[in-house]
Amino acid sequence: MIPIRRIRSICLFAWLAVPLAAEAAGLGRHPSGKKTDRAQYARLCERFESGDTTLAPDQCGTVYYGFAAQSRYNGSLGYGEVDAMTLIEQQDKPQEAFALCERILNKAPVSLQGHMMLLLAAGRAAIPPEQACRYAIRFDGLLDAVFRSGDGRSVRTAFRVLSVADEYVVMQALGVESVLSQSLVEEHYARIEISGATGYEGDEIYFDVSLPMKHLDKVFGKNSRTVRHTA
Repeated sequence: MIPIRRIRSICLFAWLAVPLAAEAAGLGRHPSGKKTDRAQYARLCERFESGDTTLAPDQCGTVYYGFAAQSRYNGSLGYGEVDAMTLIEQQDKPQEAFALCERILNKAPVSLQGHMMLLLAAGRAAIPPEQACRYAIRFDGLLDAVFRSGDGRSVRTAFRVLSVADEYVVMQALGVESVLSQSLVEEHYARIEISGATGYEGDEIYFDVSLPMKHLDKVFGKNSRTVRHTA
């Protein structure tokens, strides 16, 4: 796991790149209140993956949460992000990590951890900002979708995520310095005790992990829940 403080430089890269691209493209908002069918979802994904800055916040949310219904969705099992982390943190091969993250994001375009690792690799490898800009735009839209899902202060207002790894990216974006403990409550919610958060008030954050739990139940059966949520 990348130290939590490391996300700050990654998010800074993303959030500096996004306004520049948005200004150039002309950021717009499009109402999206209709139920999205498969064709509509595919079109939204194409726009999202291209770094389209005109996607409205609710459309980014549709792309993120809609991925749970796709055959490519792998819940908390991951898509190879750990290998990318090893290339960056242990082998000092950011160019290879960047290429690997691009392949990961082709398989799982909504992976928060994949985007985070790619942007970190881009910074380490001095990748031209324009080459990584569309990923920064995507990363910003995905984080915004999660932050719009709740405030993390209770089970009823938990941040809804697609994987345990996404929990850590969200906490890093909130400036959380360390995780003290974590547990499952009411079967589908992660309660995480934290310390040192600079962008969050309180010492507990709640995440709705019903989507990854449902996926893992399907793959391994409900008896696997006892080994699910570990620090």
